[in-house]
Amino acid sequence: MMSGSRNLLWLLPLILLLASPFWWPMTAGFLTPRGDDLPAAAETTNQQSSFLIEQLDFLQHSEGREEIRLKAARASTFATDAPIIMEEIKTTINDKTGKVFLLRGNKGVYDTKQQILTLTDSVNGTTTEGYVLSAQYLRYLNQQNLLESDQPVQLTGPNMKILAGTLSFNTETRAFSLGGRIKFSSQPDNRLPANQI
Repeated sequence: MMSGSRNLLWLLPLILLLASPFWWPMTAGFLTPRGDDLPAAAETTNQQSSFLIEQLDFLQHSEGREEIRLKAARASTFATDAPIIMEEIKTTINDKTGKVFLLRGNKGVYDTKQQILTLTDSVNGTTTEGYVLSAQYLRYLNQQNLLESDQPVQLTGPNMKILAGTLSFNTETRAFSLGGRIKFSSQPDNRLPANQI
């Protein structure tokens, strides 16, 4: 003959099974593995993306026309919003009238947020009017259509040469503004190498 408490013993697993929706979430949280797996997963979500590109060709259009074309032999960045670091850069800037300004530099940085191109190391620029610009540092502010340098520059054109301490050139209006110590000479084709500036 069986006792009454023994007959009730089989009810205990049945009650646990029926009550599992209430106690299982707390138990599952307690049984979740802890350790090295979670920090590694969190670390991968915080990593910044980076890239290295050989032969970059970047085009920017405005109002249906090609505004700026930037080519570089190599380009890299270390974060999504970080400036692009480039080598051996060739840039073509087109104004609204179709006139072109060509820029070349050995090293450069393009800030994609502020749309500023900075060229260094033997920078040369050429306009469709026949002016040649040489410097060690030039900065192009795309939103203002302004090319500027706070370092010595040389500007040569038909029968003239200008050495100046600073330069500002508007690519839309084609207006030059020179500052610092300025030296002007009016002789045919007397260009100095950029390293003599």
